[in-house]
Amino acid sequence: MNHAKILFESLMTLHYKLCRASNNELKGIGEQIKENLHYVEKYKLFPVDLSEHFWAQLALMCEGGSTELKLDISKELYLYLGKMTFSFEESTIINMRPYTRLLELNRTEYPYEQANDWGREYAEISYYNKEILFFALNRNHISLTSKEEYQTYSNELRKDPIDINACFPEECELPSALCEEVEKRLNDNYKKYCDYIDEHYPRIKKAFPAYHKDVRVYITSRSEKTYIMMLNMYEGLNSSISVYPNVVDIMYRFLNVEPMTERMTNSVLTGFENSDYSSISNIFCISGIHHDLNRLFVRYGSNEVLTDYLVYMLRGQLKRVTIINENILKVDDEKYLLMFSKIPPIKELTSLIDKEEETFKYVVFRSRPDDEIIEMLKSKGISYMDVMYIGQSLINNENGEMVHWFIKDRLDKIELDDSYMELPLGDILIKQLEKCPKGKEGWKQYENVGGEIFRYLFESTFRNYTYEYQSSTSDGTQRRDLVVNNTYKDINGFWQLVKNDYNANLIIVDFKNYREELNSDSFYNPTKYLNSVAGNFVIVFSRCGLDDTAKKVQHRLLSEKKLVLCLTDSDLINMINQKMNGQEPLNSLENMYYTLCKKQ
Repeated sequence: MNHAKILFESLMTLHYKLCRASNNELKGIGEQIKENLHYVEKYKLFPVDLSEHFWAQLALMCEGGSTELKLDISKELYLYLGKMTFSFEESTIINMRPYTRLLELNRTEYPYEQANDWGREYAEISYYNKEILFFALNRNHISLTSKEEYQTYSNELRKDPIDINACFPEECELPSALCEEVEKRLNDNYKKYCDYIDEHYPRIKKAFPAYHKDVRVYITSRSEKTYIMMLNMYEGLNSSISVYPNVVDIMYRFLNVEPMTERMTNSVLTGFENSDYSSISNIFCISGIHHDLNRLFVRYGSNEVLTDYLVYMLRGQLKRVTIINENILKVDDEKYLLMFSKIPPIKELTSLIDKEEETFKYVVFRSRPDDEIIEMLKSKGISYMDVMYIGQSLINNENGEMVHWFIKDRLDKIELDDSYMELPLGDILIKQLEKCPKGKEGWKQYENVGGEIFRYLFESTFRNYTYEYQSSTSDGTQRRDLVVNNTYKDINGFWQLVKNDYNANLIIVDFKNYREELNSDSFYNPTKYLNSVAGNFVIVFSRCGLDDTAKKVQHRLLSEKKLVLCLTDSDLINMINQKMNGQEPLNSLENMYYTLCKKQ
């Protein structure tokens, strides 16, 4: 049963009732709205992007309604449901027509003076964006110039009567032949996937993200011949493939469709053509296993076996390789410095390289270092290389068997710990960040995924991870997006540094879901949270980074003993990959700080 559809339509129905309710009916409707939204959040069916003001007003309505509360909540629900209407995979204008008409019927239950301009700010946006398509489609009706026009529009909407109990489209069954063919192909692929892992890598089989999982498959039609397919994988007792039998128009990317309590370990969104299922062969394929194998080997292999792996791959490129010692290779006529232990902060790495008597062509890491380290090496005329990427390139060039045979013979040298269970979450967070819409329509979703990313990256660096969203200052004038108590673990780490140098009793994180680089004004705004008690340190999450004016403000603030770091989408993705590859992402913050200080 598609609970995402059921709950979305239930919220639509409650909005219908709310807009027509008398004051003595509001308490019961408010309680139902609250219950439905909490259910959606509990089972992560789709994002609940509603303001703190909305929740406060809803709580008041659950105690007893008023005309003002009714109007306030009706408006925000209208905006939220309107933005959600075209956010599902793969919603079409035709499929969503019953929902869009119902929302406009609900809005026009209110007088012209109260509801004529609901959604105007979205209707006036000129660029195309799927999440606000509802407002673009209704641009000519959302803000009419007179009561007469408004009444005419309202009457036109009501020409055909609506039955709220039967106004939503029923789910259509998938063509049985298509459903059977998809299920058969996926089952065949999945059996081969699990059998291959059982045969070749039994010692580390549990670390493969799709191995022996409960796989739920949801299919929706994008056009007459094209289908979109989402596969969600969960921890379960048995490996199984379950294809939902109906066309699923209401499903949100990388979230649940059903009320699943099990942990999601992976999610895949793909497509295929009717009668052409060739793309399905790419799911649960051998090359995908080899990619996971390469990642696990590089993540958990010892320095010694990684050196052997690197030598093996370089010789496969017909290079002459000599092992000078455990830290240095000679490749053709160039020296390579091996840095397979955890990547140190940039200051420490710079000192280490400067002490070496050798001149190196490359520094080789397990996985990609951060941008600050890459730039530092570049300034010294040194390139970088990472073993993870070399292995990935071999597999992408259809040389996965080279990776397979080398690693298979050395599986006894891999020492897994429980951290492999965190790998799928990192992949999912990257996908959610990449799919999060930029701009006002995605601000709450960005805050949610940003908070989850911060926790994923840094929870283990605090003695006790205590945090609060939308935390108010004591005078109630400011609301900080995320506040984390700075109970740092490492007395020589970055959190201790900002505690000592910037009095950072709290780690304040501000989320800026802008479509463009932050300018000086938007970047300066978060500094209003800084004070002698909370501290003079804040982290800004910005989708696109800073423009030149904002960078000047950042340097000026540093000279005033106020530290504001900015993390872009690219920074966050790199840091998630660092975490998955066994590196310490907190060092990236220290590297950003070091680079910022050097430029003062």
